[in-house]
Amino acid sequence: MLNPGPTNVNESVRRAMLAPDMCHRDSEFADTLKRVCQKLIRVANGADRYDVVPFVASGTGVNEAMMSIVRGRMLALVAGRYSERLYLIAQRLRVDVIRLDFDPYQGIDVSRVAEVLAADSSISHFCLVHHETTTGVMAPLTALGELAALHNVQMFVDGVSSIGGHDFDLCRDNVAAATLSANKCLESLPGISFLYAKKTLLAESKGRSCSFYFDVYEQWQRCSSTGRPPFTAAIPLFFAAEVALDRLLVETVLGRARRYRGLKRYLEQGLQGLGYRLVPLPEGQSSNILTLAYLPVGCEYERLHSLLAQQGITIYTDEATLRKGIIFFATLGDMHEKDVDRFLVALSECTAASLQGQSAF
Repeated sequence: MLNPGPTNVNESVRRAMLAPDMCHRDSEFADTLKRVCQKLIRVANGADRYDVVPFVASGTGVNEAMMSIVRGRMLALVAGRYSERLYLIAQRLRVDVIRLDFDPYQGIDVSRVAEVLAADSSISHFCLVHHETTTGVMAPLTALGELAALHNVQMFVDGVSSIGGHDFDLCRDNVAAATLSANKCLESLPGISFLYAKKTLLAESKGRSCSFYFDVYEQWQRCSSTGRPPFTAAIPLFFAAEVALDRLLVETVLGRARRYRGLKRYLEQGLQGLGYRLVPLPEGQSSNILTLAYLPVGCEYERLHSLLAQQGITIYTDEATLRKGIIFFATLGDMHEKDVDRFLVALSECTAASLQGQSAF
């Protein structure tokens, strides 16, 4: 799969789902859940200042949980499809939210954020997406965290597709809360997600959530004290996530980020060899996992997608990006150069067939 999530998982992660049948209130599961949360803290350097709250939900679900505890005025930094979604979630939850828009292919301009925060002291929070999965542009998180500290505001971060495969440090970057999905850079399976938050913020969140299921405080209290969530958990997915986390901690986040960058460069060279033109992104703000290229003139995406699927290869690009004539490929998960080689051979054949309007086989 060369779509930006769900990702390619190692067979050991898949096998971990074959745990014995058990109740989500059994001590064995409680112990597993606690270990998963502790390992997640290590991944993002939460030290003893942060806790992790698990949810049986997609990344969007845990983003909704995060936004539900906002009390105050929120500035949404909108620089792509997923930060737009954060803004819409805030609106739906009736958060007092305003937006600041940026060019999605240039990313967040810290100086503009600084100007808004300096001019409006009523702003108590701002939210952003660290890695915009449709553009491959990274937010300058460290600089934004410094800005949050300067103006005494809380920074809420969608880290769904960045944590585990990019530089991300909760303490260094002064992150108040951040979200993570298991099926991106953790290289696990979809269906569960996690909220990182400062313990002080979690303690203050009692009674804030307008959702019964996504009540952050209740979920935190139950999981942190007993390891027993208030609702039925997706037990096999947590066993898989622990194996995936063990693999990440052995590889290290730095090592995984390095592997992802290497695969991306390898793919870029291969694409250029096939005649694809790459989309330039801001220096130093480029994703480790996503490569953007211009779709060759005359190449029909749906046909290309279908031909690759016949060879067991999945790609995905959203319609808005395709309308710009851009296609993207993700080198994410348990993937290596031999997998990229296989993809490039298939892409060469399928691109030619798409341009010619005939079968590749």
